Amino acid sequence: SIPVWAEETGTGEGVETGVTYVAEVNGSQYKTLEEAIEAGSEITLLNNVELTNCITIGKDITLNLGEYTLSIVGTNHDSPVLYITAGNVVIEGGKVVTTGSGIALRVVGGEVTLNEVDVIGATYGILLQNEAVLNVNEGSEVFSPNTPNAFESGDGIRAYNSATVNVNGGTVCGLNTTDYSAGVELYNTA
Repeated sequence: SIPVWAEETGTGEGVETGVTYVAEVNGSQYKTLEEAIEAGSEITLLNNVELTNCITIGKDITLNLGEYTLSIVGTNHDSPVLYITAGNVVIEGGKVVTTGSGIALRVVGGEVTLNEVDVIGATYGILLQNEAVLNVNEGSEVFSPNTPNAFESGDGIRAYNSATVNVNGGTVCGLNTTDYSAGVELYNTA
Protein backbone atom coordinates (compact mmCIF):
# COMPACT_ATOMS: atom_id res chain seq x y z
CA SER A 1 0.00 0.00 0.00
CA ILE A 2 1.22 3.46 -0.94
CA PRO A 3 0.93 6.22 1.70
CA VAL A 4 -1.31 9.19 0.84
CA TRP A 5 0.76 12.39 1.18
CA ALA A 6 1.78 14.90 -1.39
CA GLU A 7 4.91 16.45 -2.84
CA GLU A 8 5.91 16.91 -6.46
CA THR A 9 9.31 15.83 -7.67
CA GLY A 10 10.40 15.77 -11.31
CA THR A 11 11.80 12.80 -13.15
CA GLY A 12 15.17 14.46 -13.83
CA GLU A 13 17.44 16.19 -11.33
CA GLY A 14 16.11 16.33 -7.79
CA VAL A 15 14.32 12.97 -7.82
CA GLU A 16 14.35 11.66 -4.26
CA THR A 17 16.14 8.34 -3.87
CA GLY A 18 14.05 5.59 -2.29
CA VAL A 19 10.71 7.38 -2.84
CA THR A 20 7.83 5.55 -4.52
CA TYR A 21 6.06 7.68 -7.09
CA VAL A 22 2.51 6.67 -7.97
CA ALA A 23 1.67 8.88 -10.96
CA GLU A 24 3.15 10.95 -13.74
CA VAL A 25 1.93 14.07 -15.56
CA ASN A 26 3.91 15.55 -18.46
CA GLY A 27 7.18 13.96 -17.28
CA SER A 28 6.82 15.02 -13.63
CA GLN A 29 6.29 12.29 -11.06
CA TYR A 30 4.06 12.54 -7.98
CA LYS A 31 3.89 10.71 -4.68
CA THR A 32 0.07 10.89 -4.62
CA LEU A 33 -2.63 10.58 -7.22
CA GLU A 34 -4.40 13.64 -5.79
CA GLU A 35 -1.41 15.86 -6.58
CA ALA A 36 -1.10 14.41 -10.07
CA ILE A 37 -4.79 15.16 -10.78
CA GLU A 38 -4.35 18.73 -9.53
CA ALA A 39 -1.27 19.15 -11.74
CA GLY A 40 -2.68 18.11 -15.10
CA SER A 41 -5.19 16.30 -17.24
CA GLU A 42 -3.17 13.35 -18.64
CA ILE A 43 -2.29 11.14 -15.66
CA THR A 44 -0.42 7.83 -15.86
CA LEU A 45 -0.25 5.48 -12.87
CA LEU A 46 3.25 4.16 -12.10
CA ASN A 47 2.35 1.74 -9.27
CA ASN A 48 -0.61 0.13 -7.55
CA VAL A 49 -2.32 2.71 -5.31
CA GLU A 50 -4.42 1.92 -2.22
CA LEU A 51 -6.24 5.04 -1.06
CA THR A 52 -7.30 5.88 2.47
CA ASN A 53 -9.83 8.48 1.21
CA CYS A 54 -11.76 8.75 -2.03
CA ILE A 55 -10.58 11.16 -4.72
CA THR A 56 -13.01 13.73 -6.13
CA ILE A 57 -12.67 14.61 -9.82
CA GLY A 58 -14.48 17.62 -11.26
CA LYS A 59 -12.59 18.33 -14.50
CA ASP A 60 -11.61 16.76 -17.83
CA ILE A 61 -8.92 14.12 -17.32
CA THR A 62 -7.55 10.92 -18.80
CA LEU A 63 -6.40 8.45 -16.17
CA ASN A 64 -4.23 5.71 -17.65
CA LEU A 65 -3.93 2.93 -15.09
CA GLY A 66 -1.74 0.76 -17.33
CA GLU A 67 -1.41 -2.61 -15.60
CA TYR A 68 -1.96 -1.19 -12.12
CA THR A 69 -4.82 -1.24 -9.59
CA LEU A 70 -6.37 1.81 -7.94
CA SER A 71 -8.22 0.68 -4.79
CA ILE A 72 -9.83 1.64 -1.49
CA VAL A 73 -11.32 -0.29 1.43
CA GLY A 74 -14.81 1.19 1.27
CA THR A 75 -17.26 1.50 4.14
CA ASN A 76 -20.30 2.99 2.35
CA HIS A 77 -21.45 5.04 -0.69
CA ASP A 78 -19.45 7.99 0.57
CA SER A 79 -16.16 6.12 0.21
CA PRO A 80 -15.82 5.15 -3.47
CA VAL A 81 -12.41 5.01 -5.09
CA LEU A 82 -13.35 7.93 -7.37
CA TYR A 83 -16.18 10.45 -6.87
CA ILE A 84 -16.78 12.19 -10.20
CA THR A 85 -18.76 15.44 -10.11
CA ALA A 86 -18.13 16.98 -13.56
CA GLY A 87 -15.97 16.87 -16.66
CA ASN A 88 -15.13 14.32 -19.31
CA VAL A 89 -13.24 11.56 -17.46
CA VAL A 90 -11.57 8.74 -19.41
CA ILE A 91 -10.20 5.75 -17.48
CA GLU A 92 -7.96 3.34 -19.39
CA GLY A 93 -6.40 -0.02 -18.52
CA GLY A 94 -5.85 -1.59 -15.11
CA LYS A 95 -8.43 -1.97 -12.36
CA VAL A 96 -10.50 0.25 -10.07
CA VAL A 97 -11.46 -1.81 -7.00
CA THR A 98 -13.26 -1.29 -3.72
CA THR A 99 -13.36 -3.93 -1.02
CA GLY A 100 -15.36 -4.06 2.18
CA SER A 101 -18.70 -2.32 1.61
CA GLY A 102 -18.85 0.32 -1.05
CA ILE A 103 -18.72 1.21 -4.71
CA ALA A 104 -15.78 1.63 -7.06
CA LEU A 105 -17.02 4.71 -8.97
CA ARG A 106 -19.69 7.19 -7.94
CA VAL A 107 -20.60 9.52 -10.80
CA VAL A 108 -22.94 12.43 -10.04
CA GLY A 109 -22.12 14.60 -13.06
CA GLY A 110 -20.14 14.70 -16.28
CA GLU A 111 -19.30 11.86 -18.63
CA VAL A 112 -17.13 8.84 -17.82
CA THR A 113 -15.65 6.58 -20.49
CA LEU A 114 -14.10 3.21 -19.62
CA ASN A 115 -11.56 1.77 -22.07
CA GLU A 116 -10.22 -1.73 -21.30
CA VAL A 117 -10.52 -1.26 -17.52
CA ASP A 118 -12.01 -3.55 -14.85
CA VAL A 119 -14.26 -1.81 -12.32
CA ILE A 120 -15.00 -4.00 -9.30
CA GLY A 121 -17.26 -2.81 -6.51
CA ALA A 122 -18.31 -4.43 -3.26
CA THR A 123 -21.89 -3.09 -3.24
CA TYR A 124 -22.09 -1.71 -6.80
CA GLY A 125 -19.44 -1.46 -9.44
CA ILE A 126 -20.67 2.01 -10.44
CA LEU A 127 -23.37 4.27 -8.98
CA LEU A 128 -24.46 6.75 -11.68
CA GLN A 129 -26.80 9.67 -10.92
CA ASN A 130 -28.13 13.09 -11.95
CA GLU A 131 -27.92 13.08 -15.75
CA ALA A 132 -24.36 11.72 -15.72
CA VAL A 133 -23.28 9.62 -18.71
CA LEU A 134 -21.31 6.36 -18.60
CA ASN A 135 -19.68 4.69 -21.63
CA VAL A 136 -18.45 1.12 -21.10
CA ASN A 137 -16.31 0.25 -24.12
CA GLU A 138 -14.82 -2.95 -25.57
CA GLY A 139 -12.52 -4.76 -23.17
CA SER A 140 -13.99 -3.17 -20.02
CA GLU A 141 -15.70 -5.18 -17.27
CA VAL A 142 -17.92 -3.75 -14.52
CA PHE A 143 -19.20 -5.97 -11.74
CA SER A 144 -20.00 -6.41 -8.09
CA PRO A 145 -18.91 -9.88 -6.95
CA ASN A 146 -19.83 -9.67 -3.26
CA THR A 147 -23.04 -10.72 -1.55
CA PRO A 148 -24.75 -7.50 -0.46
CA ASN A 149 -26.52 -6.84 2.82
CA ALA A 150 -30.30 -6.58 3.07
CA PHE A 151 -30.30 -2.97 1.85
CA GLU A 152 -28.05 -3.30 -1.18
CA SER A 153 -28.54 -5.08 -4.48
CA GLY A 154 -25.04 -5.95 -5.73
CA ASP A 155 -25.58 -4.41 -9.18
CA GLY A 156 -22.78 -4.00 -11.68
CA ILE A 157 -24.16 -0.53 -12.49
CA ARG A 158 -26.98 1.27 -10.68
CA ALA A 159 -28.21 4.32 -12.63
CA TYR A 160 -30.97 6.77 -11.72
CA ASN A 161 -32.23 10.37 -11.96
CA SER A 162 -31.90 10.62 -15.76
CA ALA A 163 -28.45 9.01 -15.94
CA THR A 164 -27.42 7.39 -19.24
CA VAL A 165 -25.54 4.09 -19.65
CA ASN A 166 -23.97 3.09 -22.99
CA VAL A 167 -22.41 -0.37 -23.23
CA ASN A 168 -20.32 -0.66 -26.39
CA GLY A 169 -18.93 -4.18 -26.27
CA GLY A 170 -17.90 -4.20 -22.61
CA THR A 171 -19.23 -6.59 -19.95
CA VAL A 172 -21.48 -5.62 -17.03
CA CYS A 173 -22.82 -8.02 -14.42
CA GLY A 174 -24.01 -8.23 -10.84
CA LEU A 175 -22.62 -11.34 -9.20
CA ASN A 176 -24.14 -12.39 -5.91
CA THR A 177 -26.53 -14.94 -4.48
CA THR A 178 -29.63 -12.77 -3.86
CA ASP A 179 -32.67 -12.21 -6.07
CA TYR A 180 -31.94 -8.46 -6.13
CA SER A 181 -28.84 -8.34 -8.30
CA ALA A 182 -28.70 -6.93 -11.84
CA GLY A 183 -26.04 -6.19 -14.41
CA VAL A 184 -27.52 -2.72 -14.96
CA GLU A 185 -30.35 -1.44 -12.78
CA LEU A 186 -32.10 1.65 -14.11
CA TYR A 187 -34.73 3.69 -12.33
CA ASN A 188 -36.07 7.24 -12.64
CA THR A 189 -34.33 7.47 -16.02
CA ALA A 190 -35.57 8.99 -19.26
